[in-house]
Amino acid sequence: MATLPAQDEIQKRLAARLRTFDQDVQPLLQQDAMQAAATIDALRDGRYTLIQHPIIDCRTGKLMFEEILLRLHDTQGNEMPVFESLMRLDRWQLLSEISPYLLQIQLAFSRNMQVPATINLPPSALATDDMRSRVLDILMHHTQEAGATHNVTLEITETAYLEPNAAVQAFMHEVSGHGYQWALDDFGDGYHTFGHITTLPLHMVKLAKEVSRLLLGSETPPPEVQEILRLARTRNLILVAEHVSTAKQAKSLYNKHKIEFAQVDRGQN
Repeated sequence: MATLPAQDEIQKRLAARLRTFDQDVQPLLQQDAMQAAATIDALRDGRYTLIQHPIIDCRTGKLMFEEILLRLHDTQGNEMPVFESLMRLDRWQLLSEISPYLLQIQLAFSRNMQVPATINLPPSALATDDMRSRVLDILMHHTQEAGATHNVTLEITETAYLEPNAAVQAFMHEVSGHGYQWALDDFGDGYHTFGHITTLPLHMVKLAKEVSRLLLGSETPPPEVQEILRLARTRNLILVAEHVSTAKQAKSLYNKHKIEFAQVDRGQN
């Protein structure tokens, strides 16, 4: 089972990392380090909620998947900016440390969902043998507890470049062999490349907001967008347009480009 590092251990790591910077910038970074610690404190204290973001069939509007998203709260109950908070942990080399814990709580949450779940996983969680081993332990525990592993898709986020080397590919194949599926998150707005589509054992590619906008705006999108669609279809991958405002727009995506699924903004129809 994954646990969070103790508070004093986090403080020691942050202080050691801070000392690697020039003395004149250390005071400026001190506040950032304190906010990184506050993010982990929120998780440790249970000041978070998990929400479900719908992914629908573009043709019918039927709910097909739900992405599990994290929401953090400060000590006054105000919502903390999740993306900025997690990227701050990455800057302080702490995100990979807490990724197994985040995966664990989201997998536990998925057991009570009525439709298949998608869960974000940062590239740093796949970057080393140690991290891959920790992730695999969490997944195997979920397999024992839930059984229906085909109901979980792991989304590799776009926040850093993941080298698609033999070790990463072998690990992803191993995980797929246990029934889990893989996706690239926010393709077109980050560090994912065409090489990731052609070499990794994927099930799904989720298209970034700008790509979705370009597809909605034209029946003949730019060549680079057409190449994303071509490569994905060559490998029989599911395409999901993210950041779609309404079910009507989702249907338009299918009519124009045969995009099968759309992640529709919450509260829209």
